[in-house]
Amino acid sequence: MEINEDCIMKNDEYINEILDILTGENNVFDGNIYSFSYFPKRIDSDADQIKLRPTYTLTGYETIKRYNDLFEGLYNNIVGNKKMTLKVFKDNVQNFIFENRFNEEEIKKFVNEKKEYVTNDIYKIYGLSMEKEVLKVGKYTLVKKNYISIYLKRITSLKDTDYNKFEEKLLSNDSNDNRWNFIYIISQHKTIDNLYSTQLMKEEIKKIVYTLRFISCYKMKRTYIDSVPFISYSKSHFQFVNDWMTSGHEIVRKDLPIPIDDEWFYLEEKGHKKLWNLLDFESAHTEIEDRIMKSIEWVGKAYGEEDERVAFLEIAFAFETLLVYDKKGSIKPSIVASLSEAYAFINGRNMDERILLEDEFKDFYGDRSGLVHGQKNRLDNYKINPYEMITKTIRNLLITKKFSECKNMEELFKLLKKIKYSSIEEY
Repeated sequence: MEINEDCIMKNDEYINEILDILTGENNVFDGNIYSFSYFPKRIDSDADQIKLRPTYTLTGYETIKRYNDLFEGLYNNIVGNKKMTLKVFKDNVQNFIFENRFNEEEIKKFVNEKKEYVTNDIYKIYGLSMEKEVLKVGKYTLVKKNYISIYLKRITSLKDTDYNKFEEKLLSNDSNDNRWNFIYIISQHKTIDNLYSTQLMKEEIKKIVYTLRFISCYKMKRTYIDSVPFISYSKSHFQFVNDWMTSGHEIVRKDLPIPIDDEWFYLEEKGHKKLWNLLDFESAHTEIEDRIMKSIEWVGKAYGEEDERVAFLEIAFAFETLLVYDKKGSIKPSIVASLSEAYAFINGRNMDERILLEDEFKDFYGDRSGLVHGQKNRLDNYKINPYEMITKTIRNLLITKKFSECKNMEELFKLLKKIKYSSIEEY
């Protein structure tokens, strides 16, 4: 039985049921096992580290699931919006069971005593290079790869410990890896749990990569932007016909770095500067801004996709994420009619342009439907550039004043309706 948000339990109810599960009969054996042991905070010797500890073991899928659901419910009740992960909460609070202090007061005390601090999370983005040593943009700091150690010494005062020296050495060796082009990106997060900021940055780095792909507009065989390195490889094939033989060899590599400190990445008139600020997803965004960033994720995936049919569909998903408006209680027009009109009115400056753009989008969506329903297995409409279509639409929503002032889809579609039924001169 899952915890239903409509019938939230009290903390004591969660605690008592967790204890009932741990002390009750546990005789279901279906291959599912969960166990945890007592790990006190203070360990005085190596002997303490390896000695056997009290352990609870649960078996059976339903029992384990119920136990985990209860712990998650207790976590949601007590931690709330504090920046602590379920794992850290659970690992620490399970110790209280062995110490006979698994109660609401002690658990709340543990959470509330945690003080908020700032982590500086450092990740790599591959496929990029920079001439400048350091570049600050939005909430992020970009650092040239062979400057990272010098930069950290400049901004930090690390204690003189063997552990810190070891970590600094690891970073130094990492920055001297000449097999790949990459830069470092540093992001700060407020947290009460290191793992929380680590998980946050893992999600954040994906969005950064997708956004940089969108901004760069690069889709070339030897360039890429990613959070993992591209491993070059060779492809070989051999062929024989009767009494002779031939072969072919191709090296696949992505070795041309994209300069991240080029002014193009920060142009205000293209909306790029605004995008860096919107990457801070811990800050409040409007509905339109959220849709823009989610749409860019699909575009970023398309830029990294080798199969152009899949990439084409991802661009279609980007349009749908950006512009499909499901107004409750209204008669729903067809998606293609609604999207093609929105596309035309956002990007067209006059009646003739809008007619052409509406037709262009219908052609694009026709190809999309053909791929989805198996009527097409390749793209042959070379007049359509889906990347250019979605890019100009997102940019116009970002930088054209009348559109950028819209905070939600209701406001945007009211504006599009006014444009539709007004004279060209007005809009």
